[in-house]
Formats: sequence, structure tokens, C-alpha cells
Amino acid sequence: MTDNKEAFEHYRDTMQQLQQILAKLRLMENSLTTAAAAQDTETMNQLVNDSQPDMLTFRGLENKRGEYEQALGIQGKSFRDVLADCTEEQRSALAPIYEGISHELKLFEDARDSADRIMKVRLMDVNEALKDMPLPSAFPDTHA
Repeated sequence: MTDNKEAFEHYRDTMQQLQQILAKLRLMENSLTTAAAAQDTETMNQLVNDSQPDMLTFRGLENKRGEYEQALGIQGKSFRDVLADCTEEQRSALAPIYEGISHELKLFEDARDSADRIMKVRLMDVNEALKDMPLPSAFPDTHA
């Protein structure tokens, strides 16, 4: 890691903000899963709409993270590799943030997986209901 104290401080702050926004998005994903399980489409739509500013914030933070990683010479490195290249002071600042981000990502993936399973069950329910419905007859002008 290059010795750019200002870039490091901005990077650390950006990573803390990423951890916070990931926690917020994870909570939204949990709420979305609950709404999906209850077949509450109104709440689902509201949650998706309400999360749009947070998604934009996340994308902006990701762009900043990339810029600071480039300035620090750590672009494309894993958290483990970055920590190995840090000074002890930098490591003590970044390690808890990296652990928090890793934890939030794991919880987010779990919530996403739950939502996916619920949606698949709902699709099977819809398919089952459609199976017994008669097919519409063709329109007269479609017969050639």
C-alpha cells in the first residue's frame, strides 16, 4: 500500500460508509423477504422505491472506493491481501471495518437467498394455478 495518508483516510471513511449502507440495504432486503412471504406486493413495491436513494449512495461509494484503491495501489486486492500490506496502524483501522463488511455481505446474501426461495415457491403456486386454466381460443384472424 502506498504511503498516502490522505487517500488512506478517505478510503477508510468510504469503507465505513459502505458498511453502514450495506447494513441498511440488508435490513431492507429482510423486510422485502417478509413482504414477499406475506404476498404483500404494495409493501414490496414501496420498499424497492424507498431503497433507490440508498442504491445510488452505494454505487457512489463503490466508485469512490475504486478511486482510493487505485491511489493506494491496492486495486483488485482482497481484504486479506490489503491487510497484509498495511502498517499495524492501518491494519487496526481497517480490520474491524473489513470484518463488518464481510459480515454484512454474508447476511445480505442469506437474505437474498431467502427472498429467492420465496419467489420460486410463489412462481410454482402461480404455475399450478395456471395449469388448470383453459387455454384461450385463437382469434379468427390468426388462422391461415
